[in-house]
Amino acid sequence: MLAVPCGQAHHGEVVGLADLGDAVAGNRADRAKKAEADCSALLRGYPAAGQDLPVTAGIDFLLPRGNSVVVRTQTKVVCAVVDDGPGWTRSLHETGAAAESAG
Repeated sequence: MLAVPCGQAHHGEVVGLADLGDAVAGNRADRAKKAEADCSALLRGYPAAGQDLPVTAGIDFLLPRGNSVVVRTQTKVVCAVVDDGPGWTRSLHETGAAAESAG
């Protein structure tokens, strides 16, 4: 993953961190289900007032690393909005005009 300034065309934006809490002790499917629900909630509140997400945008997340043998001390999930379409050239969280299509 390559970080780029919001003014350049990009296809993803971190929207925040979610805490898996007790779900971190479950299996991967349990963690993914909780991460998807929590990241979706963060995404709903992320766009600036009056601004919509691109219709081609979706949610993605990065789960904590580790395995079932090791006690998991990392419980935070990185949540992001991603776009397989043309992307955008400003922050979706920025107030003002809607995000401009990169295409």
